[in-house]
Amino acid sequence: MVTRWRTCTKFFLVLVFLCVIYYALLEHPYYPNHPFQRPPSWRTPDPTREDELSSESISPTTNDESTYYTEAETPDNKDTPTVYVEAEPQAELEDYLDTISIQDWPSITLATGLAIAVPYVSPGPYHVEYPSEYHFILDEPEKCREQNPFLVLVVPVAPYNREARDAVRSTWGSQNLVFGNKVHLFFLLGLPSGEGTEQHQEKVLQESKEHQDLLQSDFIDSYKNLTIKTMMMMEWLSSRCPNASYAMKIDSDMFLNVHNLVYMLLLHSPKQNYMTGMVAIGAAVLRDPSSKWYLPHEAFPEPVYPPYSLGLGYVFTLDLPRKLVEASRHVKAIYIEDVYLGLCMRHLGIRPTNPPIDNLFQGYAEAQDRCHYMAVITTILYTHQELLDYGVTWVTCGTDDSQQGAERTQPKKRRWCRPSCLGLFLFLVVMMIVVSLEIDLKELSSIWSYTWWRENRTSPSTTNLAANMSVAIQEKYHVEYPHEYSFIMDEQVKCREQNPFLVLMVPVAPYNREARDAIRSTWGSERQVLGKEVRLFFLLGLPSGERTEQLQEKVLQESKEHQDLLQSDFIDSYKNLTIKTMMTMEWLSSRCPNASYAMKIDSDMFLNVNTLVNMLLHAPKQNYMTGMVASGAAVLRDPSSKWYLPHEAFPEPVYPPYALGLGYVFTLDLPRKLVEASRHVKAIYIEDVYLGLCMRHLGIRPTNPPSWRLFLGYTGAQNRCYYSSVITTILSTPQQLLDIWKDLKKLGPAC
Repeated sequence: MVTRWRTCTKFFLVLVFLCVIYYALLEHPYYPNHPFQRPPSWRTPDPTREDELSSESISPTTNDESTYYTEAETPDNKDTPTVYVEAEPQAELEDYLDTISIQDWPSITLATGLAIAVPYVSPGPYHVEYPSEYHFILDEPEKCREQNPFLVLVVPVAPYNREARDAVRSTWGSQNLVFGNKVHLFFLLGLPSGEGTEQHQEKVLQESKEHQDLLQSDFIDSYKNLTIKTMMMMEWLSSRCPNASYAMKIDSDMFLNVHNLVYMLLLHSPKQNYMTGMVAIGAAVLRDPSSKWYLPHEAFPEPVYPPYSLGLGYVFTLDLPRKLVEASRHVKAIYIEDVYLGLCMRHLGIRPTNPPIDNLFQGYAEAQDRCHYMAVITTILYTHQELLDYGVTWVTCGTDDSQQGAERTQPKKRRWCRPSCLGLFLFLVVMMIVVSLEIDLKELSSIWSYTWWRENRTSPSTTNLAANMSVAIQEKYHVEYPHEYSFIMDEQVKCREQNPFLVLMVPVAPYNREARDAIRSTWGSERQVLGKEVRLFFLLGLPSGERTEQLQEKVLQESKEHQDLLQSDFIDSYKNLTIKTMMTMEWLSSRCPNASYAMKIDSDMFLNVNTLVNMLLHAPKQNYMTGMVASGAAVLRDPSSKWYLPHEAFPEPVYPPYALGLGYVFTLDLPRKLVEASRHVKAIYIEDVYLGLCMRHLGIRPTNPPSWRLFLGYTGAQNRCYYSSVITTILSTPQQLLDIWKDLKKLGPAC
């Protein structure tokens, strides 16, 4: 009874959740993550051109992964980010060129910045010359066109793997009509290789005559050729299935619940520019040559992949294959096929969409009961026999797992829930009635509250409310830089006259005199380091709250005493850190024209100036920023988070690479460029991310430091040896800084 209760509970809760999500969120036109509310992209095709894409509409000069410029050749006045690639010395490429012919890639011409297609060459270890003239030697040219299926399932599989094909055919591949919609299955193969090639091919031909569901193209079927296989699939779908609605690419070792898939597509899925599955966001490029997914820097210079759907199984609308085939002619190929589709999607300005429920598309799930397979769309299996075992009775829920061994081989009648589930069933009915009647449940969640605000903000009958909300949002996101802010406290000539090698800039609250004094008596007191001049300044905004005049008077007195305070006429608050940062850049660009480097560092940080200067003596002299570099950081949509950003403030799901605001160092050519870029980049209050956006606008990437151990966060209590080897680390109190500094300056070796 307990087991039945649990399994039926799972089943009905899944149904309840699907219904609520569908009616309350996905069907709401103002929901910011609604599939039809995609963020605007400068690569998105012109909607007035309907669905027509051509080689002219997808230009090879689009500034994406297929376009590379040297710094001197960057087009002027580009509003879009530019990817810079340094031409590496020939000696550093020898190991890579030993294993790959340069002809295996579309060539990159640094003089023009264009990707030029090359003729077909013999297969190499990175055999990804698609597009090339491959042909289908086994085909079903009319089967899909004549029957107009709703869903086409395409399974890439090795020629020899007959066992997998038979297992799929006898389980989920046998479902040809689901909810009144036709579903067709095809297997895609390349050519066999190795011993027994002719015998393998003969068996494939015989199998094709028997089942009429095999597609075979004339490329060698291998792991490194999966990109070719995937693009041939897209080419076949675009030419053979013009009237189908959706297609799914799914691996042969996967379980597929076709009923759940069709149900999702009928109720929750857009009809164009749509791809979903297990969506990877911010995945790092693996540079370890021993990894199965290794990519060398010259093959793909970016550190993070764009969003893409994992190749285990993804579903897409049938308008995409033709667009992806066309895009592939302009996007530099890599052998990791799902990532390559992500690159092509980025070229088209289309993002893969997360499924309605997070756990519909799953990876390895270990041993599960049959209710698990009822609730998912895909999951990975270990063996073909495992698919056969569950495939016969996958619609059955509520059977005791201890009985499965004896029962799996016998088809069963459906055993839905017993009377113990009646309460959940009634709950489901009530919920559907409530949602169908559109009873106002919006106050139950922050998402519905957001929807309510969106509706009322634009409603003609709520003009005053809209105005009030607009003011509230403006106050919360007070980041209108550039603005005419001025310095009311300045050291105009101090930096210009002394020409320091390094300028240290510490943003700090006006009231925090304790932190400023701790810095002045520790790392801020170092004026000559390794023969280089170092200068320190504190940047403040205006105090607010009670006793403002008294606090400002103390700041003026402190400035006369130390002559190291800079103060601008904005309110000093956390939400105004972007203004504070940009005023830092403005001051540096106008007051320190001859300095080499500057560092922005928080007031609660330990700084080893000696280690920093030693690193900078070997650092680049232009377009350089380093620190703790974050790559692929997700945008936080939780309103309770300190770093929350609403969708309307920043629609992208992932931030570009940026240096964390704890402490980053940069060359003094950057402040002027960043100030200029800020006039074209929409401001957000998270200041380090905003600098990353400005850097992206300039086509400059922050650089990882020589060692990850140089810039650190919280590390707990450490000895003096540790502090002698790092550049920065976070501290808890000003007193901790004083204690560490005292210990660090003791006589004797630090380690």
